[in-house]
Amino acid sequence: MTSSRTLTRIAAIGITGVVVATLMSANASPAVAAPNAVQATLHASPTGSGTACTSTSPCSLEGARDRVRLINAHMTGDIVVKLAGGDYAIGSTFRLTESSSIHDSGTNGFTIRYEAAAGATPVFSGGRSITGFSATSGSGSTSIYSAPLPSADFAVGFNSRELYVNGVRATRARSTTSPSGFVAGNDVNVPAYTVPTTGQFAGIASWTNQDDMEIVSQKSWKMRRWGIASVSGSTATMDAAGWTNAFTQPGYYPNTSGVSWLENAKALLDTPGEWFLDRTQRVLSYMPKAGEDLATASVVFGGTVKLLDAAGTSSTPLRNVTFDGVRFEYDSWLEPSDGSGYADFQSGAIYHAPGDWSQANYLTPAGVSFGYAKYITVKNCTFTHMANAALSFGAGVQNSVIDREHLQGHRRQRNQCRRHHHRRPQRDRSGSDHAQRHGVEQRHHDRRRTVLRQLRDQRGLHPSDRYRPQHAS
Repeated sequence: MTSSRTLTRIAAIGITGVVVATLMSANASPAVAAPNAVQATLHASPTGSGTACTSTSPCSLEGARDRVRLINAHMTGDIVVKLAGGDYAIGSTFRLTESSSIHDSGTNGFTIRYEAAAGATPVFSGGRSITGFSATSGSGSTSIYSAPLPSADFAVGFNSRELYVNGVRATRARSTTSPSGFVAGNDVNVPAYTVPTTGQFAGIASWTNQDDMEIVSQKSWKMRRWGIASVSGSTATMDAAGWTNAFTQPGYYPNTSGVSWLENAKALLDTPGEWFLDRTQRVLSYMPKAGEDLATASVVFGGTVKLLDAAGTSSTPLRNVTFDGVRFEYDSWLEPSDGSGYADFQSGAIYHAPGDWSQANYLTPAGVSFGYAKYITVKNCTFTHMANAALSFGAGVQNSVIDREHLQGHRRQRNQCRRHHHRRPQRDRSGSDHAQRHGVEQRHHDRRRTVLRQLRDQRGLHPSDRYRPQHAS
């Protein structure tokens, strides 16, 4: 049984996404209550503008949020933001906050409700679509098609680790599995591999975009990635930070049998369904699968790193906000590309040196996250094509609920109940326990069991299932 001093996190883990449900604390009143009176109804649409926020003259998503800020100081009923259907292009993170100067909370016990209009599916999308492909090399089933990144939609230096063709995640160009000839350096201070220079790796020292390549190594249940800084002759110098992170993690040393494949080089683009992004030339290359027609196919990059970030502070938490019926899709996660690599352990936890494991690990961030918040409800929402964690109730979240969520577009794996032991939480003035790090303190009660049943029934999730790891890609 889970004690009242245990911080519990229910995680449904997939190759391309995670949903994390942090449950209500035992002494909380239900986050889902009978409908309140409505003070105001505002309207937003993907093409909205201005400040009227009416059904005939809707605002943008940000415009509706800003209008809420003008009328939520002394609420007499809920404020409802009706979201019309269609794609809301999330070019930069949509933020809700609570501070001394910005107020996105419901007040007087009433709620700010961002909800789908009747019969509508509002989509918060960070995706970047690309068209204009033409054959550039190869023939038949091994033809490579390329398309330039339009400057209007893709900023200089754009990068993504995720590409979806007709809704299916494609594979970054990679070598064969378990290639021979790689010999790892045996010193944390010498981040280098001796690499093969024949066969599929012929001419590797002259390959372009060397600093975008990665060595991938799977060991037991762990997956690790190191970025390559440069290749000279038969020596690949690795990114020092990523090498150190993986090399210094106990029981996690590089070795000659540890190379699972080399990834993200155009010379390795040789299998249908693989792609390569030349960031210097700003060109995407892709080898289509049988039956794919790039003249009509949907080709979308995961673009925006975080779709929604809603957080207050420990002294001024965000309160009383609901999201209902929203579809979140096509976020991105670029940390493994920044030189620090990906030194995972399990349960989505990553190690960053220096320091021992207990002090130097953290969880992968989520595309939709809440922190230092109370009385939050996320219900009837869908998360698809997410690059890392899909949804997180993080540090300082209390008395909140996730209800009737759907994960799509992921190769779903089982979940686990991950427990964090910390010092006993302090009491806040309302008498509820103050949340710590990645969850809220909780006891078993009827609401907890209800939410667990909903998760289990809809997605086959249960906290007694054994964990299988998330792999970065």
